[in-house]
Amino acid sequence: MHHHASLPVPLSDGGAEQAGGEGPEAFLRSHDALTGCLNWERYNDYLVAFSNDVSSSLGVLRADVNQLAELNQRRGKEAGDRMVCHVAQVLRRRFGPGNVYRINGDEFVVFRTDVTYRKFAGDVEACQQLLEEQAPGAVAFGWTWADQDIQIQGMVHHAGEALQLEKQRHGKGKGAWGQQAFWGLEEAFAKGHFHIYLQPKAEIASGRIRGAEALIRYRDDQHGVVGPDKFIPQLERSGLIRHIDLFVLEEVCRTLRRWREQGVEPIPISLNLSRYTLMEKGILARINGITSRYQVDRRLLKLEITESIGDVERRILEEISREIVGDGYCLSLDDFGAQYSNLSILSSLQLSELKIDKSIINDLYSNQNTRILVEHLIHICRQLGIDSVAEGVEEREQLQILEDIGCTYAQGYLYNKPIPVPDFERKYLAGPGNDP
Repeated sequence: MHHHASLPVPLSDGGAEQAGGEGPEAFLRSHDALTGCLNWERYNDYLVAFSNDVSSSLGVLRADVNQLAELNQRRGKEAGDRMVCHVAQVLRRRFGPGNVYRINGDEFVVFRTDVTYRKFAGDVEACQQLLEEQAPGAVAFGWTWADQDIQIQGMVHHAGEALQLEKQRHGKGKGAWGQQAFWGLEEAFAKGHFHIYLQPKAEIASGRIRGAEALIRYRDDQHGVVGPDKFIPQLERSGLIRHIDLFVLEEVCRTLRRWREQGVEPIPISLNLSRYTLMEKGILARINGITSRYQVDRRLLKLEITESIGDVERRILEEISREIVGDGYCLSLDDFGAQYSNLSILSSLQLSELKIDKSIINDLYSNQNTRILVEHLIHICRQLGIDSVAEGVEEREQLQILEDIGCTYAQGYLYNKPIPVPDFERKYLAGPGNDP
């Protein structure tokens, strides 16, 4: 057998060593014959039997051998098998043979209970580094960890999402469609079809415009102006959403720098970051690179994460938010109350702003209970030093109630819809020869 040079001693760490002296038949019923890892049946048994009452924490890792079919075709099935066995060996040595499952030809899952976040993250990192040194780009990883409200199926799904993002980042995503979509996106950027619009954010007490939210629009001769709900979900599915998020960031930074150069008093601008973008490795370095290039005061950037980010395991989210705030940005939680809202998120994230979803604001006038809830929410925000922003304010009556209960800011059609940047500047920005 010819060993591939960069893969030291693959096929066997004793290959399929048999636990507890069980016979070969019993062993093969629960283990994969090639790698000795636990098999699909055992994986399913584990999912069903898992109880979060018994475990204080859970780490889930998914590892995928990139383009295994091509490797089999190009170099023969033996080379593919060696690669699969080598990945199995690395995972089993690091996480223990009883925790590693081979769930199909090219994919492994690792479950690790009662492990700290640091330990699990460190073990994942160690495996990644080792495999990357020995076979660059051959294996993609996606992982997550939780110690509260552990939902094993959801965590397997989130680790899978992280895995797909990782594959897309390295151009190993599934199928030509992703590549097609990427080329289409590149072309749309090159032709200037994407634009940012700004929606004013007003201080309720004074009525003055104190900030804006940047929103993306697609515009061409054939379609006119197209809102984000028509193209964002598709870009999220294809792992391309970060290109939009970073484009918006760059446009916002360009705008803020221009205001500074023109002697205009700048106002903070908030922009959305998709949870897929947030989960991406090295994303903060990319964000910092853009803001540094434009020499923008980071306190003028409010990075909005949506409430559905709650799907991301809490500890992962806390780590990300701590880094964002540590690097000087303001963190804002968008759409609060749109779905089930978890109040503890207010204390665990270092928020500077909470945006109350328009579905709740719509109810203010007609529903006394909603009013009581919002009043208490605003009170909590004030005590925590978090600004409250009411979204989707359309009527004076809503504004009056919000003022009575002490909400800080409002945005919505009562002030203005999102408008092109030049229109926003003419209407709202005070500067030399420009009196709003």
